[in-house]
Amino acid sequence: MNHARSGSGTPTKETKKPRHQPNWVVWQGRPTVSYFSAICLIHNVTPGRKYVAKLSELGDPRCKNFDGHLTTLKKFSPIDDRLRSVPPSDAKPTDRTEVSLRGFVDFVRDRKPFPGVAIPDEFWRLNPPSILTTTAVGTSAQPGPRDQPDQLPSPGPSIAAMPAAGGETSPPISASVKRRPPKPLRPVNRVVNLDQKGLLRLREVLEVFPVSRSAWYAGIAKGIYPRSVKMGEGRSVGWHSALIKKLVDTLEA
Repeated sequence: MNHARSGSGTPTKETKKPRHQPNWVVWQGRPTVSYFSAICLIHNVTPGRKYVAKLSELGDPRCKNFDGHLTTLKKFSPIDDRLRSVPPSDAKPTDRTEVSLRGFVDFVRDRKPFPGVAIPDEFWRLNPPSILTTTAVGTSAQPGPRDQPDQLPSPGPSIAAMPAAGGETSPPISASVKRRPPKPLRPVNRVVNLDQKGLLRLREVLEVFPVSRSAWYAGIAKGIYPRSVKMGEGRSVGWHSALIKKLVDTLEA
């Protein structure tokens, strides 16, 4: 065990840094957070059930009343717009429901709903990307581009035919023109050599094209990102590296 010596020469035990703390640098760039992870941040614990369970077994005071605070957060969901699910949904919130991280920080600052918790200073210094919302008359608020990085703006009506040079009329531009995929939250990883790879696991895909898992699967559903293929006879799936390379190349086109 490491010891530090006091001025009198007597060895003293070093103060250990608490285990399993959040990576606050990563959370600075995250626009959303799940209900479960939000409570983990409040308690200064790495988001993950295994970490919470392990620390609870060890009697770590950071996990005190963890479940109670998670229940409290869900109760505030229908009465505080800052805890609106992303994307908006009328379903009952679960541990995995995503909300705006910036909205959650503001909610905690204003409501002070977790008395007795030693909220870390790093939480108050969070300045995550905001989620822009637009509200149309008679419709509910919709997530903006920072909310779901893979979501494209809804196409408007077809552009009317415009007179071209010589008096001719150019054909109308269809609203269904294919647009390039939106840029990820962080720069694309150019270190990975996709030419030497066959199928990529999801974690490898997200290392190259860094968006969240939920954003990636939502993009697949919308036809923006390529679909997976089965790897063998099990449940494992992968993505062709050539398709991921093509996706990355479209950002520079």
